[in-house]
Amino acid sequence: MKNIILRLYNLALSNVDKLLHFSISYAIVLTLILKVSPLVGILTGVLLGIAKEIFDKVRGGKFDFLDLFADALGIILAIFLGAK
Repeated sequence: MKNIILRLYNLALSNVDKLLHFSISYAIVLTLILKVSPLVGILTGVLLGIAKEIFDKVRGGKFDFLDLFADALGIILAIFLGAK
């Protein structure tokens, strides 16, 4: 039973983590698209996502491609909503 609870807890944290990656990437990229330029927004979003995963790996964690996928979804939504 303890194993099941631990797995559910980790799954919930993982989903919150992906939602944070999506939301933060979306907010940063949309803001930069609207305030600076689409190119700056997109490049910043991509580079920050990759830098975060490298930081995690260097600190003993893992480079999570699903985090990058969540970042990419946030960036794509920002592009569509920020397009004029």
